[in-house]
Amino acid sequence: MVERMGTMLRLRNYPEELKLGGAKTMTEMADRFHRSLDELVQRGARQSLQRLIARRFGEETAGQVSDVLEGLPGPEDTDRVTDAVIECGTGEEFIERVRTA
Repeated sequence: MVERMGTMLRLRNYPEELKLGGAKTMTEMADRFHRSLDELVQRGARQSLQRLIARRFGEETAGQVSDVLEGLPGPEDTDRVTDAVIECGTGEEFIERVRTA
């Protein structure tokens, strides 16, 4: 069954982390699948946040904090930056808050 899942994941173009590693049991495969989905959701959230920052404060501000966004480890950090987008009045204020928090 695990072998068939591996074939399906390759055919559907799922992330490499999910396809590699030689899971031997369905439990291992399910764990990897959940981790991979979490990562995809986080990546999508960061991309949406980048677009929101660019729309609110301009491309220059979005570019200045792009490295910070790429380093966000979890949903609570994404929430913190999203709050800053809503609460800050200027790009400078936003940058300062995101970089110091």
